[in-house]
Amino acid sequence: MDAKTYPDKRPALLAYNFQLKSMWADKKSFSARLLSMERLAKTPEPSFIFVIKFGPSLSVENAFLIHLGGTALDHVLKRSHAFFERVQELSQTYAAGGDYTETKRKQIETAGYSDSPVKIKVTIQGKSGTEVIDGFLGLKPLQVSSFSATEERFGFQRPFGLEFSGPGVMSFMPTGGPGCKVFFRQTRNGAPVVRAGNLIVPPIQPVSRFLATSHPITLDINLAGTLSFTIANLNSETKPLRWWKEVAQAAIILASEKFYIDVYDQGGVMLFGTEIVANNHFNRDDADWFSALLRAVDRMLSLTERVGMSDFEFSISDIELADVCVARCLAFVDEIGTSFESTFEGLSKENEELIGEPKIGVVAQSLRLGSTELMYCAVALMTMTRGQAGEPILQGVTTSQGFLESGGGVTLGRYARACAKQVGAQYLIVFGDDAGSGDIPELESPAPS
Repeated sequence: MDAKTYPDKRPALLAYNFQLKSMWADKKSFSARLLSMERLAKTPEPSFIFVIKFGPSLSVENAFLIHLGGTALDHVLKRSHAFFERVQELSQTYAAGGDYTETKRKQIETAGYSDSPVKIKVTIQGKSGTEVIDGFLGLKPLQVSSFSATEERFGFQRPFGLEFSGPGVMSFMPTGGPGCKVFFRQTRNGAPVVRAGNLIVPPIQPVSRFLATSHPITLDINLAGTLSFTIANLNSETKPLRWWKEVAQAAIILASEKFYIDVYDQGGVMLFGTEIVANNHFNRDDADWFSALLRAVDRMLSLTERVGMSDFEFSISDIELADVCVARCLAFVDEIGTSFESTFEGLSKENEELIGEPKIGVVAQSLRLGSTELMYCAVALMTMTRGQAGEPILQGVTTSQGFLESGGGVTLGRYARACAKQVGAQYLIVFGDDAGSGDIPELESPAPS
């Protein structure tokens, strides 16, 4: 300490850190918290441990000072590092290499619970067993007179959730169950339509009735040998064409006067099999609609499979709106002998000279299927004639298989000219988008590409 300088003029005195510890005089060591020692050792100021030794009568027998530097500091740092390594090891073991905080949070939330910790007690009122089964299958709401629930954790039970007594309504919404396969057959040994589904079984033993769901078809099966079925609304569905074909085929079978249904579990064991006679679950209009849908899907599949688009998804409206145009495309591209004619106004003098001369020509058109597009060209023998009013009329008959390609790669005009060049066409008609709008065709001579 500077004794010659006035106290108010001296700089601040150096700070020191001390921790006081005590021990019995006959002992050779004392204990100290490792984290406290680490904090004391790592401060930049001088740090010391002041140790007082007490005798049996609690009299002070000795005292000494330990400077936390040199060997003492090494000892503290070594112990801190060993402790850290041990903590890390324990953390990794506990969390199995994952996040420690998340593992502990999950343990806090789930410890002490069994697989089914909540028990619900409900008093159900029903006029018959059928009404109760309907409720458990999610087909109708159930009338209840009381409801209570308990939760068990670490062997202790406590109330859980809502509790009431009095009239009420409870509805079940099954979310699925064991997998199954449903076979739809027109005849006993006929080729089946096979659809994957799920079983929904009521919690009533012995089981006499269950549901087999294969969206959009739900079979309500009575093990006595009868069944009923429902088909969900399809207007909002967007699915691949093969899904639509499968659903339409199954629905057509269900609409028959006589058909067969077999249900198997995932292990191949038959759970139900029956013959349905005098079916009255389907009206004739619905059956006709599914038959028309199947024909439209088959037509669209025959196009999309040839251009690698069979996995594209379509809605009911996509299929129905495109069907007339799809049928026209197939008639032009696949069928030989398809006839057509087009009337032209303002025909150029160059094309006027073609009247009366049969020539090979190409008719090109684009076809929109939902959000996708196809392009096709028909190859035909075309003849230019005049109508009764003297108007130029182009008549044609397809003579060979046409061309079909997915859209988007090139423009329709360029695609049409490439097809025309390939067959040596002298007529080229480009209709544009085939959306049933009656577009006026363009007649021109194919230019070399």
